[in-house]
Amino acid sequence: MVLGVGVVGCGSQGLAHIERFLKDGRVRLLAVCDIDEAKAKEAAKRFNVEYYTTYEKFLEHPNLDIVSIVTPNYMHASQTVAALNAGKHVLCEKPMALTVEDCDRMIETSEKTGRLLAVGFQLRFKDVFQKTRGLIRELNEPMNAYVLRLSPNPYDLNLEWRRRKSLMGGLILSMNCHEIDMLRWLLGEIEYVKADLKTMLYRNLIDYEDNAWLVLGFRRGLTATLGSSMTAHTSIYEYTIICRNGTIKLHPWENKILVFQEHTSKTIVMDKDDPLQKEISCFIDSVEEGKLKQPLASGVDGRAATAVIEAARESSEKGGLAVKSRRFES
Repeated sequence: MVLGVGVVGCGSQGLAHIERFLKDGRVRLLAVCDIDEAKAKEAAKRFNVEYYTTYEKFLEHPNLDIVSIVTPNYMHASQTVAALNAGKHVLCEKPMALTVEDCDRMIETSEKTGRLLAVGFQLRFKDVFQKTRGLIRELNEPMNAYVLRLSPNPYDLNLEWRRRKSLMGGLILSMNCHEIDMLRWLLGEIEYVKADLKTMLYRNLIDYEDNAWLVLGFRRGLTATLGSSMTAHTSIYEYTIICRNGTIKLHPWENKILVFQEHTSKTIVMDKDDPLQKEISCFIDSVEEGKLKQPLASGVDGRAATAVIEAARESSEKGGLAVKSRRFES
C-alpha cells in the first residue's frame, strides 16, 4: 500500500523533508502547504503536486495518510492537533511545542484518535550518536557529561517569529532541545535544572537569551552541563561523557569519537550519513506497523524536552536555583 504524504512548510527544512519522503518508494507526495503562496507554488511546481495556502483546505485533500509539519515553532501544536483530528499520522519537527500544556494536548489527541505522533529529533538516527550510546554501556556507569554548542547567529532575525520568544521559544528551546533530548536518550531522565540565561549581544533584536548555561541533574545521580551560544565567532559542537571505565569525546559534525581509557586511546571516524532520511523512513515503518519504532522520539519524549527547558527558564528567573522538571502524567 502506497501512503499519501503532505508537507506543511516549504522552507529549506520542509524541502528537505519532501526530498527524503520521495526517496522512499512506499509513499507518494500528494500536496504541500505554506502561507507564503510563492513558496508553496514553487514547491508544487518542482515536485508536481497540488499546493495550498490554507491549512484547513490542505487537510481536506483526499488520501493523505501522513502529514509532516515543518513550520515555525509556534504553529506546531495547533497544526498537529488539527492533523491528528483529521485522521492523519504526524511527524512534527522539533521543538514539539512552546509549552508543556500544548505538548499534553498533542499527546492526548494522538491517544484519542489512535494516530501516530513522532517528534523530529533526528540526531537519534545519526551513526555517531548511536555508536556513542553503545560505548557508554561498554564503559560502564556514566558519571558526568559536558556539552558545548557554540556558533555564530544561526537564525534569520529579519523574520519576526525568529525574534520573539512567544513565537520561537528562544535559543534553548529552538536549538538546544536537540541536546536535551540527546542527553535524555544517552543518560536517562533529567530530574532538575539550574540555569543562567542571558541576552548579551542581540538585546536590541530579540527578547530571549543568546547565551545559556544549564546544569542538569539526572535520576541516576550523574550531572551534565550544557553551554550554548549564538554569539560565538566560531562553531564548536562537542560532547564529553566521563564513565567509570573511560571517557568519550564526541564531535558530531565531524562524525568522530575519541575514547580514552587508563592505558589506551582510540579514534573512531564514521562515514557521513543522513539521519533525516533514516528518521523519515523509520516513521513510514511505524505507520505501516501501527506503532512507533525505536529510536523515534515520541510525544512523551518531545514533552520531556520542553519540560526541562521550562524548568531552565524558571531556574534562571530565580537566580539559578534548582527547579524540578515536570514529569509526564498520562
